[in-house]
Amino acid sequence: MRILLLTSFIMISGCEIGEDGSSKKKTPDCADLSENAEEAVENFEARQDSNTATNEDCQAAVAAMEAFANCLPDGDDKDSVLSTIKQLEQICKDIK
Repeated sequence: MRILLLTSFIMISGCEIGEDGSSKKKTPDCADLSENAEEAVENFEARQDSNTATNEDCQAAVAAMEAFANCLPDGDDKDSVLSTIKQLEQICKDIK
């Protein structure tokens, strides 16, 4: 599951950035939210790999992903992020 979540997210966030590093579809605020979400997901997954993940770590990843999803326009990218959020929420439920 770890690789799937991170890969899905990177594909979405990466497709929005131009070759020169400029944002194509996202506003600068959305680009910042994308970076924050990627960092939160990577942090959660690193802790999950080391068996130290807490529900708070998971909820932080969900919150960051939700903030990112809220700045995306409706469409496939947003739908994919929302799907990833649902997967994360399920993982959060399983963490005691």
